[in-house]
Amino acid sequence: MPLVSRAPRIPRLVFLIGYRASGKSSLGKLLAAQTGYRLVDTDVELVSRLGMTITEYFESHGEGAFRNAESAVLREAIESASEPDSMGAFIATGGGVVLSKDNVDLMRQRGRVVWLNAPPAVLRERLGADPNSGVMRPSLSGAASATDEIETVLAERLPLYRSAAHVELSTESGAPEELVDELLNQLGS
Repeated sequence: MPLVSRAPRIPRLVFLIGYRASGKSSLGKLLAAQTGYRLVDTDVELVSRLGMTITEYFESHGEGAFRNAESAVLREAIESASEPDSMGAFIATGGGVVLSKDNVDLMRQRGRVVWLNAPPAVLRERLGADPNSGVMRPSLSGAASATDEIETVLAERLPLYRSAAHVELSTESGAPEELVDELLNQLGS
């Protein structure tokens, strides 16, 4: 695929937010490949830094400690991607990054925030098809599995995603390449 020129169309920093399995990592890889931007996946960075899975960290340190670590990784990703020699970056965030108003304010001030949105049935299907889902994604509500809590957690987060986003993209259907084209068009308008 040809590289897309960032200037003046695509902002230097683009944050991908949304619920688990909404497509942040998958579309982020395609967006980075097509534009020449870096992809920073904050969940991957966290696992690397913590030396354990997110689920293990949740269980041993609690959600508060995890959210603090998540915020620190987000700030570092922004600073790294903002260096003068950086062409730009797509930053795929964890699904709960919007729980912190400070995170939301920082993302909105420093770049464009894109909410990747999919309905619960699609999220359930994607999570169910991912063999690593139970290992990598902790229960957030005490439910037996990540698929059992989608409606509960999503109901809390929908207004947060909506208010954080500059752009919303439905990832319910369409080939990933088509979604990337649609998003790049939205970012350029």
